[in-house]
Parts: sequence; structure tokens; C-alpha cells
Amino acid sequence: MVFLKQSTAVTIPVGPFLDDTDGKTAETGLTITQPDIRLSKNGGDFAQRNAAGTLVHDENGYYALPLDGTDTNTVGRLRLTISESGALPVWEDFMILPAVVYNSLVLGTDNLVVNGANAIMSDTGITEGGTWTFEKLMKVFAAWSAGKWQDKSGESGTYEVLDPDDGETVILEVTPSATTPQKTVVVLI
Repeated sequence: MVFLKQSTAVTIPVGPFLDDTDGKTAETGLTITQPDIRLSKNGGDFAQRNAAGTLVHDENGYYALPLDGTDTNTVGRLRLTISESGALPVWEDFMILPAVVYNSLVLGTDNLVVNGANAIMSDTGITEGGTWTFEKLMKVFAAWSAGKWQDKSGESGTYEVLDPDDGETVILEVTPSATTPQKTVVVLI
């Protein structure tokens, strides 16, 4: 499946258009117009594409298909179908991605925003207190993941998570609940 950026004009090759009699000869002289090109966005009803114009043959039965920002404005699956007299039907599926996702996954020019604090908090019962900087969050995540735990306080069932940088500074105190699978976590940094 080809990824396309949401609400962005693009020209894509479609085909090959093959002769409907022998199923192998490339059709290079078709007149494929706007009404011949049908789009279904996320399983919705098929409709004619918005971009106007006749497709131009590229080579070997492939045609250049322009889509405009309206054709690609819905995130999710986009099904394209073209049925032209003299050729077998052609169809293709695309995945329309939000700009930040497309730029991150395809172009590598952006970063996906991942809320690590929410992931840690929902799994551990941490309650947010104060300002979370990226550095603090990564330190907590690294310590939690690395398993640098000790029982420094001497309190039964309370464990400390140590700073992964120095191995001594307590940055979290973790106390399992007697009644639920959740833990009480106190962030000390």
C-alpha cells in the first residue's frame, strides 16, 4: 500500500492498463477522463475524483494520475478504481496519513509526538506533580526500565528507584497497594 500525505496534491503512476481481449498487451492510447476515475474514502461511496483533466500515458500502459488536496483530504484508506473501455479494470489502495505521520515515516523530516509520561503514569499509577521536562521523563523511564531498585528506606514493601546516572540518588519511591494491582509512586526529582 502506498502512503500519501493528507490534503496534498500528488501525481502517481497507475496501471498497467492491459487489453481486455488478450489480457497482456499494454494499452497506450486510452482517453481516461475525470468521470472514469472513481475514489472511495475509508469505505465510503465511490465518487468521481476532484482533480480535473485527462490522464497522460507514461509508458508500458502506465498513466500519470494527478490527485489534488480534496482527493486526499480524508485520513485512512483511499481506494482508486478506473474502468475504461478496451482495457481491464485497474484499482489501487492508498493510505492517507496526517502530515506529521507522513513526514515522520516517509520523509524523515518530522518527529512523531509520543506522550511517554502518560504511558508510564497509566501503567504505574504515577500522578503528575510539578513540571515534567523531557530530561526528567527520560531519567524516570530509564530507571524504571533498567530495574535499578533497592530497599533503602527499610519500610516493608517500599522500594526506591535509583538515578541511572549515579546509581545512588533516589528518584522514585514505589509502594505496592495492598488492595489493587496499582502502585503508589512518588517522584522525587
